[in-house]
Amino acid sequence: MNDLLQTILRLDSAGSHHAPLRHLQENCNSPEVPNEIYQHLVKSQFLGAYLLGQLFHNLGVRNPVVLFAVALGGFLFGNRNDETQGAAALSAGVDVLSPEQKDIVGRGIVHSVISQVIMADSSIIMDHERALRILEIYKAGLPSLRTTFDWHAAPPPLNFDEMRRQGRERAHLIEFKEPPTGTPRHPWRAIVTMQKLVFPNKPDSRLTEMGFRMEHAMNAYGWRASYFGMNFDGQDFDAITSLCVQESADILFLDDYQVMAPSTHDRREAFIANLRQKLPKIKIVGIHHDPWSIDKSTLVKTVAQLDAVWAHFPGDPSWGDHRWRGEDPPLQVGTPDDPAWTDPSMANKLTAVPFPHAGNFGRPTTPLSSQITFSGGVFGYNWHRTLWIAGVLQGLPLTLQMSSHTDDGLPPLESYTEFFRRVETSTCAANFSMRSNLSRIITGRTYETLLAGALLVQEDAPDLDYYLVSGEHYLRFSNVAELRAVGRFIAENPEQAEEIRRNGNEFARVHYNDDKLIAYLDWDLFYRK
Repeated sequence: MNDLLQTILRLDSAGSHHAPLRHLQENCNSPEVPNEIYQHLVKSQFLGAYLLGQLFHNLGVRNPVVLFAVALGGFLFGNRNDETQGAAALSAGVDVLSPEQKDIVGRGIVHSVISQVIMADSSIIMDHERALRILEIYKAGLPSLRTTFDWHAAPPPLNFDEMRRQGRERAHLIEFKEPPTGTPRHPWRAIVTMQKLVFPNKPDSRLTEMGFRMEHAMNAYGWRASYFGMNFDGQDFDAITSLCVQESADILFLDDYQVMAPSTHDRREAFIANLRQKLPKIKIVGIHHDPWSIDKSTLVKTVAQLDAVWAHFPGDPSWGDHRWRGEDPPLQVGTPDDPAWTDPSMANKLTAVPFPHAGNFGRPTTPLSSQITFSGGVFGYNWHRTLWIAGVLQGLPLTLQMSSHTDDGLPPLESYTEFFRRVETSTCAANFSMRSNLSRIITGRTYETLLAGALLVQEDAPDLDYYLVSGEHYLRFSNVAELRAVGRFIAENPEQAEEIRRNGNEFARVHYNDDKLIAYLDWDLFYRK
């Protein structure tokens, strides 16, 4: 079908309403109708999608894509009736679909389009009332979110001993290893590369502190590390090669976020080959803070050229690192789209060590507050925070300290230390883990909260069971009802909440201080067979 909306408008311009009406009626049952509306939605042509949705909905069409266009159009263009009735009809229409159809509509269409809307319209992030309204459309089209954001669900009772028992049952902590006792620390020459700005395409973005944190921790451990800030402008590779050769580097830690751009792959491969030719013994370790955002075929292609990958995501089977899960590796079947799929080029290359913190850690000093504080910002990769933050209008026990990644005028490590102070004085910090692909991941905030001495209130993230015990080191929630229950538990059981805070802080200081983290990395790179 050619552009359906243009055809209808052209017929209408002839001066008779019968022709466009007849055309609409003739196409009511055509599979091209939802496809046409979908094409408008994914191109952010929301008015066109809305007009088509209204026209066909008025003729009795109940396809979920049509209903979604009506609901979203009502939200965007000020028709509350279409918004609410469209969402209700969408919810009912989705509920009768098969699981496969639900996934296509929910994840493939509703999630994708609402992501576009929220990421493009920052006013929704700041307007909690509008965020709650678009959430209702989101829930209608993606049923898995209805339990997560059920504002009327009663908080479940939380029992201190039962939380610990369940946490220990879930946990399978990694037993990180260190070089043998008494082994002298070899002063390996390390070059640490990291993107210079948090958001490289924004001139007012603050400098990222991660490279400085790594450099600081490695030098304190006894390595000889230097930090190189990357601009991602096509000239980094030559400069990194020169620096590695000049310093006779033993290890290159390479910020590999750039592999998300296919245009970099050939240059990156040539750079690595050239560097290995000049320094045959060099170890090249890719750094991945967000491997969840990279498709598996790209990971396979790019990881094959590395000696190791530094990323704290041990639960993803695609890495092939089953030594932590006490299970047999999956059979070599399927493709990178298969969640059980692994590839030999990725097997045993993951070093799942958390990232260091430039010496920032200490014991709790500020008395515990019963108020849960969220300190942070909302960006494209974590826009689901908007939905949780908007929950303050529905009574979620949150205090908000919104921030951005704009330059604060401080040197990166000083700014990072100031952040630790803010977390410690908040005493109880929430961390929301859902990302733009609906996965729930570990973030740096998890460890920072514990090391700063605050009580961690953490949205469920499966990988976290490899590092901490819920109910013992932190308080876990996966939906609105559980977050309310956590807030009630802290208020009604301050001594037990304080015990969890101190247990988590002590465990993090013992196991995840900088010296330990680089020791784990040392063992993984130079002692593990």
